[in-house]
Amino acid sequence: MRYPHRFRRRINEPLVPIDYPAGFFDVAAQAHSGRCGFRILLSDSHYFSCWMGIDHSTNNVLELVAAWACLFWAR
Repeated sequence: MRYPHRFRRRINEPLVPIDYPAGFFDVAAQAHSGRCGFRILLSDSHYFSCWMGIDHSTNNVLELVAAWACLFWAR
């Protein structure tokens, strides 16, 4: 099924079976600005997610910030 460009496809569940709780994070950096986010899955239907925008940073910095934030909120 193809989606038009104006719609974003959302994936609500991971592609591999997991044991709960689990955390995932990802970043997107372009030209000294970027976003990072994470999602903590508590069960099949309950999760906590967050995203942050950080200016003047590299992909490595964003990866560390996303991992730190995911671990901080998971604690």
